[in-house]
Amino acid sequence: MAKENGKKLEIEIDGMTGKVERTKEIEQVDEKPVSDGQISEEEAKETALKEFKGTIVDIELDDDDGLLVYEIDIETDSQEGTVVVNAFTGEVESVSIEAQDDDDDDD
Repeated sequence: MAKENGKKLEIEIDGMTGKVERTKEIEQVDEKPVSDGQISEEEAKETALKEFKGTIVDIELDDDDGLLVYEIDIETDSQEGTVVVNAFTGEVESVSIEAQDDDDDDD
């Protein structure tokens, strides 16, 4: 596939002679604009909430050993968790959930 004057072309080349056998313009399909490949913070939040329903209390874009991830902290009445989402693929890298600490403990 090649581009010429903004058009996508499919080119068939004879492997033995190198001669162009056929050129065909490929129909353009509206594609989602490509940014730098990184998902948005909003997309990361949506993904995290599918894994652990609650209220998002913090989100950070972090370099985790060379992998760019969103670390999303979520709380419920009884639990707190962190969902780590790959900033490029949108895949969940990890989920950790634990019982929420009672900070009003006077012991």
